[in-house]
Amino acid sequence: MIVNKLINTLNRMTKFRVLIVFFLTCFLSLKAQNHAFNIVFIGNSITYGALLDERENDAPPAQCARWLELQGLGKVYFQNCGRSGRTTYHFLPDSKDVIPAGDKTFFPDVIDKTNQLVQQHPEAQLVFSVMLGTNDSAERPKNHRTTPENYVKNIITIIDSLLSRWPDANVILQRPIYYHPEIRTKAGSVLDNESLRYLNDYYKQFKEICKRTKKGHVHIGDTKAYNFFKNHYSTDLVQETGGDGNPFWLHPNEQGAQTLGVFWGKAIRKVIRKIKPRPVNVILTAGQSNADGRVPLSEFPADIKYQFCYWSYGSGDFERASGDFSLFSPRSAKPKVENSWGFDAVLYHLLEQKWKKPFYVIKQAVGGTAIDRSCKGSTNGLYWSADTNFLDNDKSLLKAFSEQIQRCLSHLPEYDIKALIWHQGESDKKADTKYYDNLENVISFIRNELVRLTGNKKYKNLPVICATFSKDSRQASPLVVEALKNMEKNDRNFHVIDASDLPLLNDKLHFNAQGAKTLGYRFYEKMDQLHLLNE
Repeated sequence: MIVNKLINTLNRMTKFRVLIVFFLTCFLSLKAQNHAFNIVFIGNSITYGALLDERENDAPPAQCARWLELQGLGKVYFQNCGRSGRTTYHFLPDSKDVIPAGDKTFFPDVIDKTNQLVQQHPEAQLVFSVMLGTNDSAERPKNHRTTPENYVKNIITIIDSLLSRWPDANVILQRPIYYHPEIRTKAGSVLDNESLRYLNDYYKQFKEICKRTKKGHVHIGDTKAYNFFKNHYSTDLVQETGGDGNPFWLHPNEQGAQTLGVFWGKAIRKVIRKIKPRPVNVILTAGQSNADGRVPLSEFPADIKYQFCYWSYGSGDFERASGDFSLFSPRSAKPKVENSWGFDAVLYHLLEQKWKKPFYVIKQAVGGTAIDRSCKGSTNGLYWSADTNFLDNDKSLLKAFSEQIQRCLSHLPEYDIKALIWHQGESDKKADTKYYDNLENVISFIRNELVRLTGNKKYKNLPVICATFSKDSRQASPLVVEALKNMEKNDRNFHVIDASDLPLLNDKLHFNAQGAKTLGYRFYEKMDQLHLLNE
């Protein structure tokens, strides 16, 4: 009997352990899904995958990305910027510095491919993996070996140029791998024992390079592959024939490329595990038509271009708000005025100029929508009402907004929600006596939802910035404006911008180009006053 009890107890403990492992595995899996990495590989023919039949699949960068994903680090997106026969000089930003003179620089290619990655996957952490030096160590017909001093100077210039564009990125220096010396290529290059000495001298400068570049963003990566290929060159490097008819070993074969990819992957994994992602800035924007924007796109300022602002745009459509981000491009969901913009487009431009790094906008805006459900003209029966009996309704804009926020935040490892930008109230004119209570409930709901979704109690005091209406607006209500100002008096985190002097379109309802531009600047200035622009 005692034995049976003991067996039952052990069985229960075993089941408990299994459940713990199961839930822990699920948790870690979900955490991994929230992490993604953009990796840009910079190098020469070894990085490129020269001599491999299916280099897109088998080159070291592809092998490395595949291995990292198998380790459960999350999704890995990559670009292979390897260029055959190129030295550190060929990746300098200024083509005038390239040696030999007249050769092109491939730095713009790196920038273009990095921009593609960042725009396609803005939530992913950016990493540059650099392995250069093999061709620098060669004595070539048009140029001599790169001295260790110039190698350091070139690598630092490349790194500084990359980090000036992407300050939150990390750069990992991979030690150039061994090649079997006494190589005479058909192009006339010589890689001998002297070349190997240069190659090892480059590696010895890695610590100096890390000291002289941005602290905490430049790391020494793989150091072990060199000796591996020194001991296994005959099995893991391709046997080639030189210009003198003798065999040489320089480029990894398929097996060697896989091995090198794993070496790089282990080094990258070690580095990124130590890096805590910096929170990205998030802006919430919501309201009706002036928040959505009604200024024709033909009147959009020609000098405004977007590089860092990514958004998720919802308009009461639950399927549209998938949580995916794309580079901001002004538009509206309203038929016949899709090509339009509002004051927020100017605000995002100013935030880009200030932050100079990716930030994210979660926007839910539908023209003609009210809070109070007694306002029967609200577009498509959609309302901002925080009435608990309405929040489960598919016509609830707060429900749509909440689901959109949840999906969007799940794509961001770390974030800081700066503020809610709100412009609404014209459609509540018929219920303006209740606007204060209605809006107070809406703001309270959004703040409480953020606390629930994020677990961060600071969002209980999320700053809310709104604006009044033009004095010429045919739908402006003095009682709504009064309610906004009373909210500001009673809630120290609610802020009102005066827009009464701003001009309108001919419809006497929506801000025109000048009005929208001015209001965008005012929102930016208010954020500055509230110290919301600080990192």
